[in-house]
Amino acid sequence: MSFSVALAGLGRIAHSYEDDPLIAGDMSYPTHLSVLREHPGFRLCAACDPSPVARGAFAAKPGGDIPLFADCGEMFATSRPDLLVIAASAGAHGELLRKAVHHGVRAVFCEKPLATSLAEAEDMARLAKRENMLVAVNYMRAFGAAYRELAARATGGEFGEILGVEGAYCRGVFNNGSHLLDLFARFCGSPDVLAGFPGRDFDPSAPDPALDMILKFPGGALGHLRGFRGRYGNESLDIFEMDILFSKARLEIRLDQALLLRALPSRRMSDYLEMETEGERFSVDVGGALYDAYDNLHACLQGNETPACCAQDALIPLRLINQALAQMRGGRNIHGETL
Repeated sequence: MSFSVALAGLGRIAHSYEDDPLIAGDMSYPTHLSVLREHPGFRLCAACDPSPVARGAFAAKPGGDIPLFADCGEMFATSRPDLLVIAASAGAHGELLRKAVHHGVRAVFCEKPLATSLAEAEDMARLAKRENMLVAVNYMRAFGAAYRELAARATGGEFGEILGVEGAYCRGVFNNGSHLLDLFARFCGSPDVLAGFPGRDFDPSAPDPALDMILKFPGGALGHLRGFRGRYGNESLDIFEMDILFSKARLEIRLDQALLLRALPSRRMSDYLEMETEGERFSVDVGGALYDAYDNLHACLQGNETPACCAQDALIPLRLINQALAQMRGGRNIHGETL
């Protein structure tokens, strides 16, 4: 069975990431368009973006020769897709979802974060639930087979009890930090925020700041999330790291490359274990995660699965960010909302 798809927002994740030869060489499916060209379960029927430049660039791509519109209202007037992919900026997500509901769209696949305001994200989740609309959110590692298998091993007890968690990110707590918070919850359970504070690179004027957090996980383990701006002088540093210390292992992931260290009998003290120094290195591949997401969506539309990352899942990172910012700002979050 094939489902029709409309695409709202024609920027990097929609299609232009594939123009970077390094990204295209590293990821099999870096964009929505790269998946929709090949996935037999979906057909792209229309797209919209207010920018004529963006529409022109998209139209020139293989697979981009479809009806293009400046506004999603115009698009829905002529197209009634089964699935709306929201790839516009986060501030536009809420309005696009509401228009999809108004026009009877069955399902939405929304880029992360669901919204930059927790209040709006919660409104979106409530509206979708009330209207029985299927909503999935693209925290891509939640869909990737390699990450799902590794998280299942962690939560299944293979690595023992969780003792401590560390994470580091760049380019904004909403944009990239929320990815780590989603992973933390999937590997360790949803934490509480003990403190949010301005770290080394915090900029109070930034719409998406680099925020540090102290977290407490179920079972009592503490975690530290560190945010960095990623731009230093004339160069950009890509930072995405997660380090979980278990009682039987240590799992380090840096830019989707993993190192698993096992606790083995100590070479120095009787009746003790110690972490091995070499361990197992492997890739936690995300190159095909977006294709995996569309596989999951196809099964959801047929009633055979539930979203690997639904709207309620996507609220978890936003609630943690909201709590951390509120603590740091004396009871108000970055949008001025009182908790």
